[in-house]
Amino acid sequence: MGKIKKVVKLTLGTLVVAGIIGACTNDAEPTKETAAPKVEQKQEQKKEKTPSKISQENFEKIVQGDALTGEGGMSKDEVIAMLGKPGSSSVTKTTIGDKETTMEFTAWTSFRNGTLTVTFTDGRVSAKSFTK
Repeated sequence: MGKIKKVVKLTLGTLVVAGIIGACTNDAEPTKETAAPKVEQKQEQKKEKTPSKISQENFEKIVQGDALTGEGGMSKDEVIAMLGKPGSSSVTKTTIGDKETTMEFTAWTSFRNGTLTVTFTDGRVSAKSFTK
């Protein structure tokens, strides 16, 4: 019976020592479980550093003018200063009454935030829309 107690005590003592040594060393490669939070944290930091300019907030800042003439609307340069260069643009010339008018249809797209479209009539915002 004495031998069994000694073996049990020796085994338990060895396990305790091994556990303490294992806890104190950090030589193991990180597992997916331990690496994942670091990756997520880096992605969150990236989002904070480079917020998308395509947003409901910026859409609401764009001043829309008269639907036919664009009068009273923001200029094209002001919108580009706020959002950057559009992803796509199409220009057409038309005659309204006896006046030739230039209409430009532009779109900014963010796969994360949606699409913001602006129509410029003679260089001024005459229509806008935002879809998520």
